[in-house]
Amino acid sequence: MKHYVQTLVLVLTLVSVPGAGFGKKPFGDVVDPDTLLKVQSYCVDMDKIEGVVAPDVRRFLEKQNTPKGLLSKLPWKLVENCAQADAVVSLEFKNSFQVTQANGDGMATGAAITQSVPEATYTAQMLVSDRTSRKPLYKVMGESITVNRERSIGSPFSKLIHDLKVVSK
Repeated sequence: MKHYVQTLVLVLTLVSVPGAGFGKKPFGDVVDPDTLLKVQSYCVDMDKIEGVVAPDVRRFLEKQNTPKGLLSKLPWKLVENCAQADAVVSLEFKNSFQVTQANGDGMATGAAITQSVPEATYTAQMLVSDRTSRKPLYKVMGESITVNRERSIGSPFSKLIHDLKVVSK
């Protein structure tokens, strides 16, 4: 939890600091900047999210769509009904396992046992499309987050917030 909070604070700080070294270039692929900048409302397409992932996405949206949450930094309003949104956000998750070494003492005195410990790693990919034309407006791959799928959702949203600032200048 501590690592996630530190990473999120770092990303948000870099996104909000004027003149940060990489602040001039988008993280994602801004396919249609003009239409992207006209978006005022969005929804997250829950129909395309796998059943086991859906509760994590719902929790993220509930927690982060608050006045101090990450989604409040977006200049768009989150709506539940996609028929009322200007843009549709689709999320796709890439799951993998990262193997780390765990060291422990063996049964014999002075002996050490080294074993591999697989940890689930999640990466969220985001696609923002125009609701009426279904035309892609923006694509980005989030950072890989170990152990917690819900936390991986924040990365592409942080990148989107940054990229909207970049293309609006």
